[in-house]
Amino acid sequence: PERSRPGAFPSDTQQALLAGLALHLDALGRPDLAGAAIPHAADADLQRAGPAMVYVALRGDRPDSAADLASKTVHEDSRSAVNLNNYGITRLRAADPKTALKAFREAIERDPSLPGPYYNLAILEKYYFLDDAAASGWFRDYWKRSHDDPDSLRAVFADDAPKSLAQEGR
Repeated sequence: PERSRPGAFPSDTQQALLAGLALHLDALGRPDLAGAAIPHAADADLQRAGPAMVYVALRGDRPDSAADLASKTVHEDSRSAVNLNNYGITRLRAADPKTALKAFREAIERDPSLPGPYYNLAILEKYYFLDDAAASGWFRDYWKRSHDDPDSLRAVFADDAPKSLAQEGR
């Protein structure tokens, strides 16, 4: 309805509808259409549509475009664990692991039930700080909350996973 009658809804409802449409299109495997559905950042109500906009941008064909948007979204609502997690992802991708670490930990403080920050901390510790024990702990904490495994980390942390040469003592 929003697309066929663009002026028929108040701005806040319009933002929510477009964000929902973008998330549905992404779930249907159409990130190209999802990106086109979200409002332009300059026109967006970041409290209503920001997290969806960042998520869609991160999953789209230009994930680097999410960094500025994530920064604005977390500035708009720094109490949101989702915003902090998304911001952390963009900082990790920008090779700023210390800021990412801070954002993920703040996200956990805000909402310990949100699984994403634990998963992202497992990635951060494993591949940026090279701390397998810490990474494994974060992954265990994640696995208690969710069994979705988009990066196949479970195989990395399995007891029978191949060990690196350093772990083997070579």
